[in-house]
Amino acid sequence: MENSLWLETCTSTQDEIKKKIQEAPRIQYPHGYWVAADQQTQGRGRSGHEWLSFKGNLFLSVLLKPKTKEYLNWIPLTVAIALAELLEEKNAGLKIEIKWPNDLIFRNRKLGGILCEGQFSETGHLVIAGVGINLNHAPPAFQNRLKLNPISLKEAGFQSTEVKSFATLAARRITEAADYLDWRTSPHRTATDDVPKTNELRKKFEARSYFKFFDQIQWIENGQPETGHYLGIANGGELRVQKDSSEICDLLTVDTILKL
Repeated sequence: MENSLWLETCTSTQDEIKKKIQEAPRIQYPHGYWVAADQQTQGRGRSGHEWLSFKGNLFLSVLLKPKTKEYLNWIPLTVAIALAELLEEKNAGLKIEIKWPNDLIFRNRKLGGILCEGQFSETGHLVIAGVGINLNHAPPAFQNRLKLNPISLKEAGFQSTEVKSFATLAARRITEAADYLDWRTSPHRTATDDVPKTNELRKKFEARSYFKFFDQIQWIENGQPETGHYLGIANGGELRVQKDSSEICDLLTVDTILKL
């Protein structure tokens, strides 16, 4: 069986992998199987936000099969780090920041985003890691101060990127990122193995974090705006904040985070 599928158009590459799993449950699509498309008609980001999909950009989803649910919150962060490193390797002078939990930022504008969706059962765990990166075209600017305006590599002055070859490299890096986490959840690890690995991931993320320590930020939690200060990343990959009430919280299901 082929390890990848390239489509001219689809609703979204996330939907394509989900459909394949549902329609052919007996086919064991392997860890690292990926789908990419020239265009998406219903691309989406985190919290169901629309993702405008212009031909010439990267639209990619990779099927991952983590061994446990223990470190699932780290998957989007680890994938973001891997993709930031790949982009910088291919574009000298590029410096990518990561906006927790899933945005790739360049010059205070959004270059790309990551959407991880999971299916969990007693028979196994599946995570579909979806990626959209503005390689050659940037969508129109938002008329919304709560959102960072988009940018493309080409608009930023870097060379045009051949999408298909980049997709192959990106899928490989995403799979390797998941394998790195699987090492951490291996039954052969010792209790001390997690400490340096967790520290290494946190240091890599913080070195690229769009938010700096004690930045004042705003986020939407349970439909309501909250404000506080950024304190970093918690052990489980959550966003650690100090609310204006001085309460320190580790947050996971929040939306629309911005600097004030």
